Amino acid sequence: MYKNRAEREAFLRGYKDWDLFHKFYLGYRDVRIHQFSFKNNAHVYATECGNVVRYNLLIPESDNYNPFDQHSGRAPKEFQAYNLTGCSIGTIVDYMTKRKDVI
Repeated sequence: MYKNRAEREAFLRGYKDWDLFHKFYLGYRDVRIHQFSFKNNAHVYATECGNVVRYNLLIPESDNYNPFDQHSGRAPKEFQAYNLTGCSIGTIVDYMTKRKDVI
């Protein structure tokens, strides 16, 4: 899909070109959630609220991707539901690199 890390990061930072999944107002702020779906049924969401953008990676249940150390106390299940804290661009780039043949 993308040849290297720089192209993958540029793709993620260009989230405004993705589908607008949902838009709503939170207090006085406009919140927009953009979505991109991969061929393997994984999804990336970019939640934009003011000047802050948080990314989420949602993977299929059958995907065992886990960027964390086995002793970290964290598990792949964290990538099977949307959360407000999101994850780093580096984590999503790592996923895109390791799954480049199926996404």
